[in-house]
Amino acid sequence: LNRPDIHIERIGSCLLIRAGDFPRLGAPEEGLPEPYVFVNSVLRVLRDPGPDALHTYIPDLPSADTKNARAWAARFDLPDAAPIPEPPTVVPQPVKREPVRLNVRGGSPCPEAGWWHTPAKAGSRRYFEAGEIMPAIEGSPWGETYWHWSPSER
Repeated sequence: LNRPDIHIERIGSCLLIRAGDFPRLGAPEEGLPEPYVFVNSVLRVLRDPGPDALHTYIPDLPSADTKNARAWAARFDLPDAAPIPEPPTVVPQPVKREPVRLNVRGGSPCPEAGWWHTPAKAGSRRYFEAGEIMPAIEGSPWGETYWHWSPSER
């Protein structure tokens, strides 16, 4: 884009690219404005290959449908231009997380089979079956007994 008729200006985290000395809409009877075609040929790989509409964000004003939106965005493409590539997926895959499990009060049934522990008794980690009553530790300095899910093999 290093040409005297192409001007690039940074505005915050965006770039404003001006092709030519004054704006032109590219009316068919005017032919394709060469600076616009040049900038388009450089930047078209960044274009959404499947826009669904163009709109003004102003309610009750008409907007372009999918077909017209694609035609408008492609108005400076040369006839032999290659198809626009599909953009790469940049959204990260969701992180697999363990479901949140509540602490279970001693004397209550175990809500889910697995390994549990309580700070009310050292070395208390053990396996409980679902529905098994989780014991209350009597005389613990911790007070009431609460069992915590402990899935790791520690």
